Amino acid sequence: EQVSEQENKDCSDGSECTNEIDEVQAQTVAISNTIGGPGSNNEYEDVENSAEVEQVLDQENEDCDDALCNNSIVFQEQGVEIVNEIGGSGNNNYYEGVENSAEVEQVAEQENEGCEDSACGNFILFQSQNVGITNIVGDPNSNNYYEDVSNSAEVEQTIEQENKDCEGSECANNIEQGQEVAIINTIAGNNGYEGVENSAEVEQVAHQENKDCEDSLCGNSVSQGQSVLISNTIGGSGQGYESSAEVEQVAHQENKDCDNSYCQNTLTQTQDVSISTGEGGSGSYYVEQEATQKNLHCSDSTCTNTLTQSQGQKGSGSYSETQKAEQYNIGCTQGSTCTNTNTQEGSGTSKQYNIGCINSTCVNPGGDGDVKQYNIGC
Repeated sequence: EQVSEQENKDCSDGSECTNEIDEVQAQTVAISNTIGGPGSNNEYEDVENSAEVEQVLDQENEDCDDALCNNSIVFQEQGVEIVNEIGGSGNNNYYEGVENSAEVEQVAEQENEGCEDSACGNFILFQSQNVGITNIVGDPNSNNYYEDVSNSAEVEQTIEQENKDCEGSECANNIEQGQEVAIINTIAGNNGYEGVENSAEVEQVAHQENKDCEDSLCGNSVSQGQSVLISNTIGGSGQGYESSAEVEQVAHQENKDCDNSYCQNTLTQTQDVSISTGEGGSGSYYVEQEATQKNLHCSDSTCTNTLTQSQGQKGSGSYSETQKAEQYNIGCTQGSTCTNTNTQEGSGTSKQYNIGCINSTCVNPGGDGDVKQYNIGC
């Protein structure tokens, strides 16, 4: 576990307040097992490997008037690698209960509050997670039996960024998140196998908000990327090869009560999932992207929501794909210009709202997929 907390408070009159982690905050875990040798008539039972890895960051600038306030994380990285070589050159060996699991979590929170007439920024240049589980099972020239090979990975990233009460300021929140998970099984030879299971749960959550930043430039920007690969190459005979993946991205962006301001939300979400179960195996995956963008009560302002979502899946078995996007401009009055734009590559649905934007220009240019547009009380 890694935990970092940084704070600047009451830095006024031209101060420069910076919280920065400018090197790599990295965690790396490697587990390797070589099980079985040249002998015969042996029994191997209950080999278990597990890794739990966590990073937590908290950065804050508070009441820094007429100042430059920045929270910056250059690179936050986690890597977990589990490798098993199971089965030797002998015959009539029995292997049971090989389990690998990895739980990997990153949490970051950044805030600038009460920094009037200031430049306020929260930046996470790159937050990365990589998990690899590799099993090489069986010798192609041997006759052995393998039962209950199980692999699981739970990978999560959570980020919250906020600029609050920063009047006459430039407020920016920027995030880039990347996750890669690979589970690879190579099972060889004239062997018998039963109960090979793989599962991956991968989640990204991002929340960004600029609130009460009058006469300001307010921007939220998120880029989220996820890649999941599950591959089985299986020889011999056997049954019960199962692979599953649950992959989810959630993002919420909001600019609220930013009068006489320029407010912008920009979001890109990308997912790539591949499952190869091997002959006689079964696979399932659930892939979801969900995004919400809001500009609320931004009078005499320019308010823009821009969204791109992309999903790529391939493999055998059952699947469920979901893309959801909701974009709102609400109560942006007195000559505001409000625009919602989205692009969805997949089976997406989206809703775009301009509500109560009186004496303003409200535009929903549309997008791909199933798009519903609403201009209400404008």
